[in-house]
Amino acid sequence: MRRCWSDGSRRAGRPEVDRASQPVNRQALTRPQQHLYASGHFGISFMGYVITQWVMKFYFPNHPGAVNLLPALMAPWVMAIGRVTDGINDPVIGYLTDSIRTRWGRRKPFMAAGLPLVCLFFLALWYPPVQAPSTANFWFSSLLLVLFFAAFTAYVGPYTALLAEIANTTEERLRLSGLQGVYNVGGLIAGGFVTGEVLKRGMSYQQMAALVTVVSAVAYVMPFLGATDNPRRAAGQERPGLMRSVAMTLANRPFRIYVGAQLLFLMGLLVIVAALPYMAETLLHQPAGEAGTLTGISLLAGLLTVPLILKLGERRGVKAAFLFSLRWFAAATALMALMALFGRSPASGIWLARAVVLLPGVAVAGLFALPYTLLANVTDYDRRRTGLDRQGMFFCVQGMILKIAYSGAPMIVVGLLVLFARHDFAVLTGIGPLAALLAVAAHVVFSRFPEAEVESAMDGSG
Repeated sequence: MRRCWSDGSRRAGRPEVDRASQPVNRQALTRPQQHLYASGHFGISFMGYVITQWVMKFYFPNHPGAVNLLPALMAPWVMAIGRVTDGINDPVIGYLTDSIRTRWGRRKPFMAAGLPLVCLFFLALWYPPVQAPSTANFWFSSLLLVLFFAAFTAYVGPYTALLAEIANTTEERLRLSGLQGVYNVGGLIAGGFVTGEVLKRGMSYQQMAALVTVVSAVAYVMPFLGATDNPRRAAGQERPGLMRSVAMTLANRPFRIYVGAQLLFLMGLLVIVAALPYMAETLLHQPAGEAGTLTGISLLAGLLTVPLILKLGERRGVKAAFLFSLRWFAAATALMALMALFGRSPASGIWLARAVVLLPGVAVAGLFALPYTLLANVTDYDRRRTGLDRQGMFFCVQGMILKIAYSGAPMIVVGLLVLFARHDFAVLTGIGPLAALLAVAAHVVFSRFPEAEVESAMDGSG
């Protein structure tokens, strides 16, 4: 059988599509099935939010009267170690979930294996062996994060790859990814409000972690009830090896543009999320738990504007809607520098801060409601050009690249606070403008995305 993915076939023009890779016709998901599938993202974002915002604050509070559990020079590296090693897992999981064939499908066996492990490792993370700065805590937290992220990827990678199979048109994908965006933002709001309120009311981090685990586990189960793999007629299809498949994914120009912009956008958001507990204490003279309230308010604005972003995507195109989100995010986060003034009057300043953080929420709707549609369309574009069915690889390589943001954002914030320990007020004042610059860079990158070429290939006319 001819290798449709070979360089020679690409030089000869558009390769013949391997009809074995075409999807089997299936009925669209019912509305309840769509909600069951999309609700899995509530657990992903709820637990992911806690990891991003509170793990470093738990191990390195950096506040008078609080006990740092990590030596200062080791603190910035804990999250980075977990995320970087997890980056190795992403393409492996993507390759395996594209290749495996079981009677339960390609995606669900990995999801089922990851679900209990991700809950177990998440809970264990909040029980360090030493209640003082210690290298033992460094190795403990690093190992638990490595294990957590490995299990997390085993669930999240196949889960996200399912979208390209259970929704076959841009319109269906936009609706389904919009629902995912709603549950995604809902999980983040729960992470912000619930965890913030729990900690402000004096509950321990361990009690918070138990609550998050139970709620997230319920959400993780829901997609098993709402979606099934869309089987592919893959008999006789010759597949490239792991490294070749990764290289092919990175060689896809629309994917490179999309994931580069997504990385910069996400980095801007996560820098703010990681910095908010410190900003609440240093700039606003509020408890660290106020960060949860601020994040929740911003995300609530995002949740309410998801329908508007989806409507814009339907009328003007997904690319135009994503570019609008980037422009809005850049303008809104630049205004967050004003929070440095609000701490002069903490009683009224906290309400001004809450008003300011509403604005970036509009852009957050675009960040979480649009990208899965874009990436699912890119996977169809790739299948038309190569004859290979590789949704899992694309979604997992995306995950691998986005780990740079998830590991880099906390590392940047903590690293700057350690490096400029005497100027933490200035560092935290500059976090909003830093996020704005990242959004501007994302806009420049994504303006080159070839939306017409991708969608014409999907239609079979390109």
